[in-house]
Amino acid sequence: MTSFRESRKILSFYKLPVTQSRLEILHAFLCASAALDQGAIARYCTYKPDRATIYRNLQVLVARGVLHTVPSADTNVYYALHPPDVHQQAHQHFLCVQCKELTCIPEAPVPETCVPEGFEASGRDMILKGVCRKCRAAIAR
Repeated sequence: MTSFRESRKILSFYKLPVTQSRLEILHAFLCASAALDQGAIARYCTYKPDRATIYRNLQVLVARGVLHTVPSADTNVYYALHPPDVHQQAHQHFLCVQCKELTCIPEAPVPETCVPEGFEASGRDMILKGVCRKCRAAIAR
């Protein structure tokens, strides 16, 4: 399985211990190539870690910069793989209104905005909504 080999490389790059749970979580992102919530990650795992194990590992992977959280309109927290060779910056995301897939657009930084006097911003997010390439192709058929 190439994605498990790639998962090991990612953990090595970030100097994180290799565990079965981390391999499975990263495997999920490499297979999906889109942002995932905790439930979707669990469905990708062949070894079934419990929710607490997945959550703890997600927190470590976010803290070390392997993953980043993605804003969403629903109450779920989504996570996306942050490629080791890409500078970590706030970037845009695309939400397909058909299949609900949330995709990072790392080459599109979130534009600077003005904050009113007396306000303090804690982050910047931007989600574009529309129909993804796969869904457009399915509609065209």
